[in-house]
Amino acid sequence: MNAKASSARGRSRESKEESLRQLSARLLQLQDEERRKMARNLHDVTGQKLAFQCMALSGILAKHSGAMDPETQRSLSESLLLNKEISDEIRTLSYLLHPPLLDELGLASAVRWYATGFAKRTGIPVDLDVPPDVTRLLPDAEVAIFRVLQESLTNVHRYANTSRARVRIQTTAHELMLEIEDFGKGIQPANTESTRESIESLGIGIQGMTERIRHLGGCLEITSNVNRGTLVSVTVPLSSPAVAVPPLAAL
Repeated sequence: MNAKASSARGRSRESKEESLRQLSARLLQLQDEERRKMARNLHDVTGQKLAFQCMALSGILAKHSGAMDPETQRSLSESLLLNKEISDEIRTLSYLLHPPLLDELGLASAVRWYATGFAKRTGIPVDLDVPPDVTRLLPDAEVAIFRVLQESLTNVHRYANTSRARVRIQTTAHELMLEIEDFGKGIQPANTESTRESIESLGIGIQGMTERIRHLGGCLEITSNVNRGTLVSVTVPLSSPAVAVPPLAAL
């Protein structure tokens, strides 16, 4: 009787854990869909309004600059410059929320684009080893792997104190592997528990990355050595139904 009760409790616990995993995967999917929608609205709505405003200001300056006093002309010129800067920032924010390259050209192009932009924004050079012929995956799978890259490089910038980073993608007939490595201070042993406890919201940090890759049937490993850096390794099986593009869809 005790053995049966223990077995039943075990099955119940496993069922609850599976339900929680499915819920977390759905929440992450909804989060990505919301990011995609926000990115589209920023680019197509806000970006278009700023573009129209830019054309209007340029037209006023072109037609009436001779009739303006210097202060008015300077104010309009500064407004036009500010408008262009805001437009660039909106475009960058839109692409960071959901890069169009991810949908149009796939994971490899999006990874190269993001790593290059990361180096420019942070001043941390990134060594890229990304082949041009990376297999296309299902959209949700490519988004999940891309989010891991984003989160990992964000952590490199915030915590690693490194002079460079490395991003590498490898594929075989059976799996895709992504590595993000820095050469900084590593995770300090005394802070490991407090770092884990500070992860409070799903989709942020190690917990979110792990859930994304687990949903794809893959695994995520983090290896860190003090003063030698941290390596995030992701392995995803290409045979997983959550990853592989069906043959008919690939045509």
